[in-house]
Amino acid sequence: FVLILSLISTYVIGKYSYEKAKSALVQRTFDQLTSLRIEKTNRIQNFFAQCASDISNLSRLDDTKEIVRLISQLDDPVNNRVSNAYNNFIKDYIEAGNNYSKIIFISKSGALMINMNDKAVKNDLYILPLDKVQLNILKELNSSNDWILKDMNELDGTGELKIWIASRVNDNAEGEKGAVILEIPIEVINDIMFENRLYNGLGKTGETYLVGSDYLLRSTSRFENNSVLKTKVATEGVKEAFNGITGTKEIQDYRNVSVLSSFSTLDVPGLNWAILAEIDTKEAMVPIVSIKSNIMYLTFIIFLLLLGVVALLTAMITAPIRSLIGKTDKVAAGEFGQTLNYKANDEVGDLVHAFNKMTMQLKAQSEKLEEERKLRLNSLIDGQELERRRLSKELHDGLGQLILTNKLKVERALKEEPGEAKQIISESEELFRITMQEIRNISNGLMPAVLTAFGLETAIRNLTKEIADSSEININVNIEIDKPIINSKYETYLYRIVQEALNNVIKHAMATQVNLDLCVENGELKLSIQDNGTGVSFDDMNKPNGNGLNNMQYRAELLGGDLKITGTSGKGTKVVLQIKNFHYGSN
Repeated sequence: FVLILSLISTYVIGKYSYEKAKSALVQRTFDQLTSLRIEKTNRIQNFFAQCASDISNLSRLDDTKEIVRLISQLDDPVNNRVSNAYNNFIKDYIEAGNNYSKIIFISKSGALMINMNDKAVKNDLYILPLDKVQLNILKELNSSNDWILKDMNELDGTGELKIWIASRVNDNAEGEKGAVILEIPIEVINDIMFENRLYNGLGKTGETYLVGSDYLLRSTSRFENNSVLKTKVATEGVKEAFNGITGTKEIQDYRNVSVLSSFSTLDVPGLNWAILAEIDTKEAMVPIVSIKSNIMYLTFIIFLLLLGVVALLTAMITAPIRSLIGKTDKVAAGEFGQTLNYKANDEVGDLVHAFNKMTMQLKAQSEKLEEERKLRLNSLIDGQELERRRLSKELHDGLGQLILTNKLKVERALKEEPGEAKQIISESEELFRITMQEIRNISNGLMPAVLTAFGLETAIRNLTKEIADSSEININVNIEIDKPIINSKYETYLYRIVQEALNNVIKHAMATQVNLDLCVENGELKLSIQDNGTGVSFDDMNKPNGNGLNNMQYRAELLGGDLKITGTSGKGTKVVLQIKNFHYGSN
């Protein structure tokens, strides 16, 4: 027990230390992921804020307004005025940030697209018709929006992964309205997410990425090529982020791998994106493995030490225990009274003392039980013998005499004249009727037919009526049973107890009044028989065969009940039977 208790204590301490270290490691990882997510969030939001500033500044430049006004006036190719207006300031301003791949000037007449990779704009630019997206941009900007962002999933048909940011251009002089658009390539977003160094500080499995409201990636996945707008990320973290929750959680990522995730949404007008920073749980938990190994090693060392101590203590304690086991085996075999000589004043000594006391008590109880068994066996045999004698006496004195008398009458009728024979046969018929009644009386004494046919209540009422009719005893019967008792054992034993108690009243009590109560209430059966006779004495109750009291007690025990007989000389006797947890039962 000490060994097991020590091992359990060591395990609990080790488990607690392990869980605390694991919890601390998980929290530290979440803190690092959250710090990284916040840093990326700030950079993305600052980037788009700079883009908004750039597009707003461009829309207010006179060169931009000049280009928008000239688009509707020029024939292809664009003349030197457009080239000069672009190269004058706009080109240097845009290239200074190195964040855009194209700039597009649009008016109601068409669009002029300039690739930022060109070193200089010459006279080979062409004005293109407005496409559906550009028309929508003009419409939205004319609805009072200063600038708007177009997510890459809204720019279909080009095959390029890009984001457009556009601003309205107003020419107050000519009344011409147009727009300027800056195209942001996906590579710029990836550079921000990866800090221009792939997966910096994120180990072997960590990554930060962006997800749009359509649950498609907006930045490149570390694990899947060409994943932008192709890989669906409908994870628990993304869903909670789009529900307005900012937090951390262990989840299954889009690869169905367990990860530690920190998530939130971006605060960028026009873009409904979520940002997540994640690392595989398995990689994050690598430091905790060494702690677990150390705990297991320490537990093993403690186990070996405790094993040696327990083995030594066991050798000191088990010697008297083995002797005690040997004595116990003898007691189990029925050899009561076995004792062990052990004088030490310790727990084992107390155990030996208790064992010696127990065996002596078992011996005394065994002898008492044997005496009770013999007493009950004698009572049973004596009761059977008395019943045989009673039955023999009734058959000989009653039924036998009636049959003999009837036989003589029949023989006499055979010898007489018809008239005289008829009178004798008439007398014989009356004798037959009396004989039949005598047979019924004997049968009822053995097993009343009414008990089997009509149940316990009717049998008791018939018994008390017969006794009252044949004696000067007034018997009040009160029976309150909700439903019939259908267990034949209960019926028979209860009837015999009532019968035996009333027989004792008739034979010994000299009573004139008997109250019999039988009821079942709250699952408990209670039978009470009280007379106003001479009363039973203590000696009568303890006689081996006195007044059939032992038979009543035996039947009560077989029913699982408690039978108490109380009486005072000259004040009557009371018999009470209680059966707790009584069930009406079945045969």
